[in-house]
Amino acid sequence: MPFMKRTIFLCFFLFAFSAFSEIGDKMFVSIPDAPIREKRSNFSNVSDRAKYGEMVEIVSEIKSWRFVKRRNGKNGWIPLSALSSHPILNVDSSVDSSELSFAGKNFSTEDESAYRTSGNVNYDAVDAMEKSSVSEAELRTFLSEGNLKVE
Repeated sequence: MPFMKRTIFLCFFLFAFSAFSEIGDKMFVSIPDAPIREKRSNFSNVSDRAKYGEMVEIVSEIKSWRFVKRRNGKNGWIPLSALSSHPILNVDSSVDSSELSFAGKNFSTEDESAYRTSGNVNYDAVDAMEKSSVSEAELRTFLSEGNLKVE
């Protein structure tokens, strides 16, 4: 299952299992190359990046954002949806990345197959979206030209 499909499907599960964290708790980055931001906004400047499976310490929490401290001493805001309270598997590069991501969230290949065959699910739109990308600079230009304000 491509990354975007898994992300959409698993966001609900991640939120359910990760929604309760306390100051000082350790959590794990559950997405590749997670931006750590200066403020609690998806459009705030990126001050650092955390890698998939990396452990971070929760310093504070406000709504669906966590202020985290990395082992390298750097800190910033990361959305709760990018964190898991369960350790993420770290294995060598011979393992397929889709299998690793699915297994890291406690799902097996059989779970994925069962989900795929459970109904009439069409992933064409998700597949098309996965192939497109917009840089942060392009997104900021779009917002600016449209006179859109972001908190």
